[in-house]
Amino acid sequence: MVCNWGLSMDIMMLYMLAGDEDVSEDRSSNSNKDEKLCNHCNKKVLEYVVCIKCGENFHFSCMNQAAKRRNAICVHQMTQVSNVEEDNESGSCHAQAFQFMEINLKLEKVSAENILLKELLREVQEKNKILTENNNLLVQRLCDIDKKNAIAIAKKS
Repeated sequence: MVCNWGLSMDIMMLYMLAGDEDVSEDRSSNSNKDEKLCNHCNKKVLEYVVCIKCGENFHFSCMNQAAKRRNAICVHQMTQVSNVEEDNESGSCHAQAFQFMEINLKLEKVSAENILLKELLREVQEKNKILTENNNLLVQRLCDIDKKNAIAIAKKS
């Protein structure tokens, strides 16, 4: 059964528990064609993420390792749209995945707010600079007027 949590941003991951069995290098020789294999360690995967760029399946930690390899052909990134299969053992995985997605959404929101706040700060600093320059010009102009008034008063006396 596929679980779609109905988030406005389609950030979901594919989940199933990882098996401990080693799998042959030749994936085509597997007896069960529906088995998912980690592209990095070649073990069966039940809980996995999918690379956006190449579409390969990985254990979460294996994806990070594969992306950091020196000879990596693909710098793997997690898929943004995927599904979660439900079974009796993965209830806590679903809850953790949902919490992970909520945290990612909050992080994206905070990052966007941070960008806006930096822009507002820059604008306020520019306006403050203009106001300071205008204030200095007004002070200078008032000093000039005071000098002219002092000269005019001195001439009358």
